[in-house]
Amino acid sequence: MQRHQQSLSTINNEKHAEMFEKIKQAIVAIQSKQHSSLSFEVLYRSSYTLVCEKHGDLLLDAYQKLTKQHLTETVVPELLRCVDASGNFLEILCRFWNEYSTMLGMIRDILMYLDRVYIQPGMLSVYQSALSMFRTEVSCVHVVNEQIQLTLLSMISSERHGQSIQWGIIKSIVKMLMALGIESRAYYEDNFERFFLKETEDHYRLAAERFIAEKSSIEYVEKVHKCIAYEFDRCQRYLDSSTEAKVNSLLIIILASESKVTAVLEKKDSGFEFMLNNNRINDLVSLFEFVKHSKRGPQKLVDILGNHVCTKGKQIMSAIESKVSNPVDSIEEIANLHEQFDEYLVNAFKNDQACRKAIQSAIEEFFNLSSRSPEYLSLYIDDKLKKGPKKQMI
Repeated sequence: MQRHQQSLSTINNEKHAEMFEKIKQAIVAIQSKQHSSLSFEVLYRSSYTLVCEKHGDLLLDAYQKLTKQHLTETVVPELLRCVDASGNFLEILCRFWNEYSTMLGMIRDILMYLDRVYIQPGMLSVYQSALSMFRTEVSCVHVVNEQIQLTLLSMISSERHGQSIQWGIIKSIVKMLMALGIESRAYYEDNFERFFLKETEDHYRLAAERFIAEKSSIEYVEKVHKCIAYEFDRCQRYLDSSTEAKVNSLLIIILASESKVTAVLEKKDSGFEFMLNNNRINDLVSLFEFVKHSKRGPQKLVDILGNHVCTKGKQIMSAIESKVSNPVDSIEEIANLHEQFDEYLVNAFKNDQACRKAIQSAIEEFFNLSSRSPEYLSLYIDDKLKKGPKKQMI
């Protein structure tokens, strides 16, 4: 208090000195939640008078010193006591933050004119000054800062493993971290988001290896979509909205990497060719959307598609050439093959032009392998004309 008395010595008017003292007492009363008898109108007028009398610097100095004293002597000691205690650290921090925010609102009402007249561009406002002090004196204390990070990450990890958590507390702490950035995301990013993204990366790198080893192609694709949806929901519920895009990009990099997309496409008993052979339209739709996450995924799918169609067609043409099958029946098979892949093109690949071109090029390739293909086609057409209804030609 001695420093305040030294400041008071610059106030020559006894009435003004009394106003100054009552404002300080009011701030202490608000901090201790004993403010029911305060007259905020009288206190505002006193603050107004002191600012008009050029004592704004004393008001700001007293407010900052009393706030810092409250934080260091009341808030921090209790937080430190509960770090390794009952596990309700974040709840207590939330309580202090909410009380501090309420307290700040009352003090801002008293010092409103100080904010309006005394605070100049480049200076922190009463509100910003309070945020800066809470950040410096509370959340940047090493033990407190570390406990915030560890507890938040632990709760999120628990939820990822199927446990229920009090996510509302995380939401409150995230809002606090954003507020402490004072109109910047930097504090939130440096003290939580970067650690969260690293944990997310580690979690899903392990998960991706497990998924690709244990699950079929469509199960892997569905799992990826679920993981993306889960993380989107998590960001929407209790993280800052700007984190969602970073998490989504990270998941795509990990879960839909070139190697993972290739592995999904090429799985022998469940991959792309398995789906084509077994008419898995819905699975093909999901797979087609999945490969788009990868830069080279769509081209990889197109290449496999073209090779698959070409291989099927070559088998048919080979049977004709070796006289294992009747040319008319074989051309019928080719027509059916064309029809089947037209269906895939429309219903699974959304008329994708690259897929259309791959199918058409493959058919032309295998059909033109034999110099007798026009003859076979002529026999097929002649047979259809003799039998009646015309089937759509290749």
